[in-house]
Amino acid sequence: MRCIVGAVAALACVLGVAGTAVADGAADLARCKQEVFGGRKQIGDKIAGSFDLALHYCTRAIESGELSDHDLSLGFRLRGVAYKSDGQYDRAIADYDQALRLDAGSAPAYGARGNAYESKGEHDRAIADYDQAVRLDPDYASAYNGRGNAYESKGEHDRAIADYDQAIRLDPADGAVYKSRGRAHFNAGHFAAAADDLAAAAQKNPADMYLALWRYLAEARAGRDAIGGLRAAAAKLTSTDWPQPIVRMMLGEIEPGDAGDAANDADPKRQNEKWCEAQFYIGEWLHIADSGRLQDTVTALRKAVEICPKGFVEYAGALAELQRLAVGSR
Repeated sequence: MRCIVGAVAALACVLGVAGTAVADGAADLARCKQEVFGGRKQIGDKIAGSFDLALHYCTRAIESGELSDHDLSLGFRLRGVAYKSDGQYDRAIADYDQALRLDAGSAPAYGARGNAYESKGEHDRAIADYDQAVRLDPDYASAYNGRGNAYESKGEHDRAIADYDQAIRLDPADGAVYKSRGRAHFNAGHFAAAADDLAAAAQKNPADMYLALWRYLAEARAGRDAIGGLRAAAAKLTSTDWPQPIVRMMLGEIEPGDAGDAANDADPKRQNEKWCEAQFYIGEWLHIADSGRLQDTVTALRKAVEICPKGFVEYAGALAELQRLAVGSR
């Protein structure tokens, strides 16, 4: 295939997809949507398909000149979702800005931009976007969930829980919201309620390693059989990837130092994220397993606050635990 000069065409050559720089805008938009959502109502941290293909088809649809303002807005929003899933938050926000310029009444575009701001740790800007999203669509469950996440990141547990309650009323089948509400209850010190929510979430997603970890922490703090529950959950897990070393630490199979060493990664960004998580879970495990090592607990949690991205749940968790210990983050 002969490569034609131009960004879209160059990407087409790399991906091995045929076509000129401008093709059928509607068909490209449909393929863009398929790569991003894959038929699902919403996505998690990653899009359904290939980031490169999503970027290719979304861009080609946007540049086709064939889309109505409504569909062009959708194209920008979908490409923004792809950028956000790849950690390119500023590019995502720029696309959401374009989507809203074309369709100022798009609740999903406000919700998506709120997600990007929240991932950047800009909680107030995220809340402002979620406010707009629920004003435009009062039944928009994921916007309540997103706003709950932003409030939780700010340590406003009661407001977060109220938003999670509303999200669950609107979409009781969404296990991710039970997980979010469980973490908020944990950070607020409501350990039994946290354990109940996390158990409900585990029924919907038993393979989620992070969920198993949070459920263990909540059940341990609530005085329940945490080890038995974690061992049963670990037996169902097939992945040996991160955070499996943290699970092994909590089961007493390896030492905290070994779990921390397992966080090493060739990718500096990923290594920092794994170190962040390791410090939080090590601090929590030390607090549960050995109350005589309070200083080690505090040191680990303070390190988590120092290095964790502010959009990470471990950042909010470390702050909440330090407040409960009445030692502060410094």
